[in-house]
Amino acid sequence: MDDSGLTAIAARDSNVENRYTAALYFSGRQLLVIEADYEAPQLLDVKIVAGNYRDVYVDLNSSSPLETRLFVNDYGANGLIRLPTDGIADRFTRANQELLLNGDWGGQQMSETSYSEAYSTADSDFAEMLSLLIAQVKES
Repeated sequence: MDDSGLTAIAARDSNVENRYTAALYFSGRQLLVIEADYEAPQLLDVKIVAGNYRDVYVDLNSSSPLETRLFVNDYGANGLIRLPTDGIADRFTRANQELLLNGDWGGQQMSETSYSEAYSTADSDFAEMLSLLIAQVKES
């Protein structure tokens, strides 16, 4: 996104009806990504065509059904880190269940195995979200 000069991006998921992904990017510091269903897709489609990606992000964050939301807070904009060494933890939220990627599985009432499995699922979901957004950046 640095090369494109973009601070926001959004795309429709062509594989899932009424599903969208959007991101806000703070160069080298943070990437906020949301994916969710949206009940009025024509409104978001117009905003995407117009390049109003930040508006799509805001709409998904405020008006999408909670149970359909995936949210990633990627501190450092360097991918999800399973065991951070700098004390800054990424977060992955599915609906209203948050996974804090700080290496403290016990503090989250999880076993190490459960934490690792949750991380793998989150990382895979995040990769899919990013693939969709990267394709949109290339089209922009």
